[in-house]
This record gives sequence, structure tokens and C-alpha cells, in this order.
Amino acid sequence: MRILLILFFILLKLTTYSQNKEIDLNKILIIESEFQKILNSDDDSLKLEAIEYLLSKKGDKKINTTWNGYINPSDRKKYNKSTTSYLEYSFATNQLVALYLISVLYHSDIEFCKKIEIEYINEEGKTINTTNLKGKYRPRQKERVRGYKFMKMKFKLVDNDVVMKMYDFYEDWFEKVKENGLKNTASPLNNTSIKWK
Repeated sequence: MRILLILFFILLKLTTYSQNKEIDLNKILIIESEFQKILNSDDDSLKLEAIEYLLSKKGDKKINTTWNGYINPSDRKKYNKSTTSYLEYSFATNQLVALYLISVLYHSDIEFCKKIEIEYINEEGKTINTTNLKGKYRPRQKERVRGYKFMKMKFKLVDNDVVMKMYDFYEDWFEKVKENGLKNTASPLNNTSIKWK
């Protein structure tokens, strides 16, 4: 009986190890299914490894076209149907998307917020929403079967100091997570003036 138990635990460890080897952390920002494997895993050490990787994206200001706009597919579809001229669109930087994905792992819910966008209060006391980018695109007037083709896109980096402050919060939070575990640590933006939309 004891030998059977030992064999069971060895098999369990090998299965977890082989699952971890199948996940390429370098792809979780660009391939949604790779991230979903981590989200659906019961292995907290894999989630901590992913969080550490995502925190390394600090300073990555490239546009992320995988994770953008509304999280809920029906909201995204409604928004896309309403676009007929030059409009601001919710693309975000890789560094902001990385923080969003960390929060998804914490909440175990890809739809814990409505949009990949943060809200904060600026020095004048105004509430500001940002994706770390500001820009516009003009879709084709008629929707194609595969969605809109981007004809013109111009973006500039905005609110980067706020995103850097968020990284400070998330890095401090991660130190606590390593000590106490994900389930026993308050959310990364707890008691801050920044929140996800």
C-alpha cells in the first residue's frame, strides 16, 4: 500500500512537471491559450513563475494586440459594430497587459474587470482612465467577415509614471505572495488610488 502511495505521488509530480514544460512563458502575452493553461492550472508554483515573468515586462511599451479593449466578447462585438470613423481604441502596452494578467491570476477570473484599462485620480483631482497609450484608428466603413482592417493607427505613450507606480505596488505585493501565498495576500492594488476599470 505504501509503495502504491509513493508511486502515485511520483506520477503526480511527473505529470505536473510535463505540463509546466508544455507552457512557454514567452508566449503568454501574445497567445491567449498559453495564458489559459496557467490560469486553469492548480499549480501555484507555476502561477508564481508566470507572475515573476510578467513583472519582467516593466518598461515594455510595445502595443499589445492580443489582449485589448473589452474583456467580455459581447461587449467587444457591440463596440466594434459602433465604430465608423476615427476613434480612440483601447490598445494597451505590453507592460500594462502584464499587470492585468497578474491580476487575472490573483482573481482566477479573466473577466474580473470590464476593460484592460486603469482608473486613477490625477494631481488636479480629476478621474483619468488610461491604457498607457493614446491614439486613433480608422476602420473600413463596412465590416469584413474577419473584422475590421486597421487602415491608419497612430499611438503615443501616456500616463507612464502611473504604470511605473503600479509596478512598485505589484512588486511589493509579489514579495508578500512569496511569503504568504496567493490566497493569503490582499489584491495588488488594495489600499491604493488606482483600480482596474
